[in-house]
Amino acid sequence: MLKRILISFVGVLLFFACLFITQTYLFAQTGTIQGKVTDKETGDPLPGANVVVQSAEIQTGAASRSDGTYEVRHLPAGTYTITVTFIGYKEESTTVTVTAGKTVTMDFQLTATGIMANPIAVTASRRPEKILEAPADVVVLEVRQIETRPVLTVAEHLKSAPGVDMVTSGLNQSNVVVRGFNNVFSGALLSLVDNRIARVPSLRLNAYQFIPTVNEDIERIELVLGPGSALYGPNSASGVLHIITKSPFTSQGTTASIGGGERSVFMASFRHASVLNDHIGFKISAQYYQGNDWKFFDPAEPDTIIFGRQTSQGRVNIDGPVPNRRDFDVEKLAGEARVDFKLSDDATIIVNGGFNRGSNIELTGIGAAQAKDWTYSYGQVRFLYKNLFIQGFINASDAGDTYLLRTGDLIVDNSKLFVFQAQHGLTLGNRQRFTYGFDALLTRPNTDNTINGRNEDNDDINEFGGYLQSETDISSKLKFVGAARLDKHSELEDVIFSPRAALVFKPMPTQNFRVTYNRAYSTPSTNNLFLDILSVRDVFGLGKAFQPALGFSPSTDIRAQGVPSTGFNFVRDDMGLPMFRSPFAPVAGLTPSDFIPLNDPVFTNVMWGIARQAILAGFVPQFQALLAQQGLPQAQIDALTQAFVNIVPQQVSGVKNVLRVLNTTTGTFEDVSDVTNVPRMKQTTTQTFEFGYKGVIADKLALGFDVYHSDIDDFIGPLIVETPNVFLDGQTLAASLAQQFGQALSDPNNAILNAILINLDNPQFGGNGNGSAVDELTNLFVLGPENNGAAFIPFGTVSPKEAFDPTALILTYRNFGNISVNGIDFHFSYFVNRNWTFGGNFSWVSKDFFKKGPNQPQDIALNAPKFKFGGYVDYHNTQLGLSGNLRLRFVDDFPVNSGVFIGRVDSYAVLDLTLAYKLPFSRGTQINLTIQNLTDNKHREIVGAPEIGRLAILRLSQSL
Repeated sequence: MLKRILISFVGVLLFFACLFITQTYLFAQTGTIQGKVTDKETGDPLPGANVVVQSAEIQTGAASRSDGTYEVRHLPAGTYTITVTFIGYKEESTTVTVTAGKTVTMDFQLTATGIMANPIAVTASRRPEKILEAPADVVVLEVRQIETRPVLTVAEHLKSAPGVDMVTSGLNQSNVVVRGFNNVFSGALLSLVDNRIARVPSLRLNAYQFIPTVNEDIERIELVLGPGSALYGPNSASGVLHIITKSPFTSQGTTASIGGGERSVFMASFRHASVLNDHIGFKISAQYYQGNDWKFFDPAEPDTIIFGRQTSQGRVNIDGPVPNRRDFDVEKLAGEARVDFKLSDDATIIVNGGFNRGSNIELTGIGAAQAKDWTYSYGQVRFLYKNLFIQGFINASDAGDTYLLRTGDLIVDNSKLFVFQAQHGLTLGNRQRFTYGFDALLTRPNTDNTINGRNEDNDDINEFGGYLQSETDISSKLKFVGAARLDKHSELEDVIFSPRAALVFKPMPTQNFRVTYNRAYSTPSTNNLFLDILSVRDVFGLGKAFQPALGFSPSTDIRAQGVPSTGFNFVRDDMGLPMFRSPFAPVAGLTPSDFIPLNDPVFTNVMWGIARQAILAGFVPQFQALLAQQGLPQAQIDALTQAFVNIVPQQVSGVKNVLRVLNTTTGTFEDVSDVTNVPRMKQTTTQTFEFGYKGVIADKLALGFDVYHSDIDDFIGPLIVETPNVFLDGQTLAASLAQQFGQALSDPNNAILNAILINLDNPQFGGNGNGSAVDELTNLFVLGPENNGAAFIPFGTVSPKEAFDPTALILTYRNFGNISVNGIDFHFSYFVNRNWTFGGNFSWVSKDFFKKGPNQPQDIALNAPKFKFGGYVDYHNTQLGLSGNLRLRFVDDFPVNSGVFIGRVDSYAVLDLTLAYKLPFSRGTQINLTIQNLTDNKHREIVGAPEIGRLAILRLSQSL
C-alpha cells in the first residue's frame, strides 16, 4: 500500500514538473496581454467581463476575474484587436501590439447602459463562469445588495431569492432549503463559506447564526437551485449555498459599524484588511450582537425540570428540580482572521480561521433546546495554482451548557469534521474543458456517551469521493456538460454513483436554454447509524411488579438504537417463525439472551405459570375477605382457598403466542403477524429532470424560469418500534382454561367451592348469568379485572441479533417510500434606468403532503408551501449616495410534520424595507435602516416557533 502511494505521489510531481517546463518554454516564445475592467463612473471592478482578443490568424480571450483583472497568455507576436463586452455596459475596443516575451497592459473603463444580469459565478460548475453559461439556475447576490442591508444572519439575504423556502423561528434562527422538504434543525441545503462546509459537524445542522463571517466581508452569495451531488458529493441533493468573502488584496481598509433597534437589539462589527507587501495580505473581523427574542411557551415543557445526562445505561440526574424558564435573550460573539500568501501571479496560499459563541433557543426534532454558550470554530488552509485547488479544513463544535427544554437533558457535543479536497481543471483546445477532483470527509462524533452510548468508540464516518466533469462546446451555441461522481461511505454497503448531464443552448450571448438531469443523494446521519440511548426504563412496570416474587427484575426497557452495518436481523426457527427473548427466561433456567421459539409449549407454560401466580396473588386475598365476611371459620377459609388454588390449572395445552407492537404515540398495542428485517441504512436518492431558461432582453429585462420533476427514493423515517412483544394468545388460552375449569367445578368434591364461585356468574357482579362460573373464572385469568390478565402481559420481545439489550423494545430507523413532485420557479428583473429596478418571482410545487400507505409507513410533509411569490423595487443613486429596497414576500399555508412539531402554518405576507445613505461630506460614512415586517404582521412561520413581528435596525458604519 505504501509503495503504491509513493509511486502515485512521484507520478503527480513529475506531471506538474513537465507541465511547468512546457509552459515556461511556451511563455518565452509568446507574449501576454493583461489589464483591468472597471465601471467608468464608480471605478468598481467588473467581474466576468468578456475579453476577446483576435488577429487575422487566431481568436482567443478570457473572462475578467472577481477583481476585474484579466490576462490572455501565449499570444504569438503581432497586432491584436481587444474587444470587451459586459451586459449592461457599452462595448469597448482597442488595438495593441504584442512582442515575444513581453507583457502588454491595457485597462478598460466601461460606461453603464443597462441592466446588470450576468455576473460571474463559481458554484454551479466549481469554476468561474457567467451565470448565462451555467448548466443550472444560479442566483447571485452582489456586494451592493449585501452591504446595504444590516442583518443578524446571512440567511436574511435569501428571503426574496427564487425557489427558496425559508422559515424564521426567532431573531437569528432560521431554516433554509430550496424547493421544499424543510425541517426544524435542518441541514438539507449544502452551505459553504469559501468552499468550506459550514454545517455544525456530526449534527449536520445549518446554524446560520453560527457562521462567524461579518456582513461587510461578504463579496457575493451564490445559490444553486437543484441537486449538486455530481460535483459536491453527499448531502447536496437540495441545492448549494455558497458565501464568498473578500480578498484582503482587493478590499483593503477598515470598516466599523454600530447599530441597534427593536427587541433591544444591539450590534457592532469590525473589519480590517491590509497588505504587508505585494505577496502577503491579511484581514481580521469581529462582531457582537444581542437582543430579546419573540416569546413562545411550549405547553409540552414542564414547569420544573431536573437536569441530567443520558447514558447507555439510562439517565443520570445532575441537578434539580429547578424552575423551567425559557431564556429569550439572544447573543452572538464571533471573530475571523485570514492571511493570504501570494507566491506568484498564479499561486496563492490562504490560511484562515474563526470562531462563534452563541446563545438562543433552537428548535430540534424532540423539542426546543436552550443553546447556552455553544461554540463553533474552524480552521482552513487553501492552495491555488492556476487551475489547481487544494484545501483542508476542520470544523469543531462544543455545545456548552445547552439542554432540552422538554426534558432537562444536557446536550453534549464535541464533534469535529475533517475535510481534504483537491480539484484541477484542464482545457484542451477551445472546445473541451475537464474538471476533476477528490474529496475526503472524516466525521468524528463525540457525545461523551450521552447520545451514541456503546457506539461512542465506533462512530467515526469516513467518506471518500472522486468526480469528473466534461464541458464540450459542440458549436458556438451548443454545449454539453456531463459529470460523474463515485463516493464510498464507510457505513454504506455500496459505492454511490451520481451522474449529471446537461445540454445548454445559447442562440445568442444573452439567451440560455438548458435541459438537465441530476442524480443526487443524502447520507444517513450519525443518529441513524450510531444512536444508543435508553429511552424508557421498565416501560411496562414488570420489574417493579414481579421482582418481589421472582427475586430478580424482569424489566423491559425501550432503547433507541441506530441501524448497524449488518442491519437488524431477526432469528427464525425451523418453521420460519420469529424467535424471541424474554426477561423471564431465568425462571426456565435460560438467560435473557437465549432465543425462544414462538408457541413453544414448555416456555408457554412458564409464561402461564408466571401469570397464574400473579393473578392468584391479587385475587386470593379478595376471595378470603369475601369468605370472612360470610362468617366462615378460618380453617374453612383456608381449606376453600386451597381448593380454589388447586382448580386453577398449572399447565395449559394448545395455547399459542401472538405478537403485538407498541404504538409509542397512543401507548396501545397493535397486532402484527410477523417481523421484517431492518436492512442496512441506504442513502436517500433524488433524481431531477429540469428544463430551464435564463436571458436578458433588450438590456432591460432579465428573466428566468425552471420546470422540474423530482423522484425521491428511500426516505429515512422517524424512530419507530420495530420489535413486537410476545403475549399469550387469549383465545387459545381461554379454551384451555375453560375446559379445565369446567371439569374441576363438575367434580363433586368441589361442590361447596362451586356454590361459592357461582356468585361470579351473577349479572350484578359482571357475570353472564348462564348458570356457571367457568366463563367468569376464565375471563378473570385471561383478561383480568382491568385488562391486566395473562393475555395482557408482554412476556418477551422479538429482538434482532444485533440488539444491545436482548429484551428491550428497539426504536430505530428504516428507509422507505418513493415520492414524486413537479415544480416551477420563475423570476424576473426589469431595469427602468440607472436608478430604478423592479422584479419578482414565484414558485409552485405539485404536492405539500404525502400520506402514508402500504410502502410508506409514515406521513411526509413538504414543510413548505405549494405556492409562494415575492416582489421588489430597488433604487440606487451613486451620485446622491442613496439607495433603497422594498421587498414583498407571500407564503401560502402548508402542513407541518417535523419531529414533535405537527400542525399547520397559516398563509402570511411580509413587507421589508431597506434604506442606505452615504453622507455627502464623508462618503466613507453610511447610515442603514432595515425594517423587517414593516407592517408588523404577526405571523408564525413554523409550528413550535413564536409569532414574528416587526424588527427595525438602524446602523452607522464608517469605512477608512
